[in-house]
Amino acid sequence: MSQPQLVLASGSPRRRELLAEAGYDFRVVAARDGVEEGGLCSNCGPAELTVDLAIVKLNDVIDQLTGESEPLLVLAADTVAECDGQILGKPADEDHAAAMMRALSSRRHRVYTGVALARVASGVAVRLAAETVVTTLRMNDLSADWIADYAASGAWEGKAGGFGYQDGLGFVHVETGSESNVVGLPMERVVELLAAAGCFPERSGQS
Repeated sequence: MSQPQLVLASGSPRRRELLAEAGYDFRVVAARDGVEEGGLCSNCGPAELTVDLAIVKLNDVIDQLTGESEPLLVLAADTVAECDGQILGKPADEDHAAAMMRALSSRRHRVYTGVALARVASGVAVRLAAETVVTTLRMNDLSADWIADYAASGAWEGKAGGFGYQDGLGFVHVETGSESNVVGLPMERVVELLAAAGCFPERSGQS
C-alpha cells in the first residue's frame, strides 16, 4: 500500500530544506496571507501560541486542498523565540531587529515551534498531532557596533527572534533541545509523527 502524499503547509524555504534533506517526497501549499490575523488568544504563552498558529495554517491549507482525491498528510508549523516571557516574532525593521539583539545579548532564551499534522482522505480531515517542541539557547555578549552592523545587514529578515541559527554566525549556541527546531522544524519529532502516520523518507537525504 502506498503511503499518503505529504503536504508542507508552509512557504518557509528553511522548513522545505529540512524535509528535503531528510529524504521526504512532498509538495508545498502555503497558508494564505493574513490567515494568522485575528481569532488567536492574545494572552497565550509561546507554547500555546505556536500550536494555535500551526493549527490555523493547517486548517487553511486543508481548505485549499478541498476536492483532492488522494490521501494526504498535511504538516504545518510556526516558530517564535521567547526571552523572559516576551515573545519575539520576526523583526519588522532594522530598529526592531537591533532591539531584539540587545534584549538577547548574553541571555538564555528559548525557541518554540508548534507542529500540527492531519490526515485528509475522502474529503475528511483528522488531526493527528498538535504540540510544541522547545529548544534553549544562549546568545553571546554582543557589542553595540556588532548589533548595528547586523541590523544593517538584513540577515534578520523573516527570522523569529531576529536570527537564523542555520546561518552559522557563531553568536548563538544551543544548550538543550533540537537544533533543527531553531531553524523552524523539529525534525527528530517530525520524523516520529510522520512514521506513526505511515509516511517515511523515500531516499537517504539529497543525492
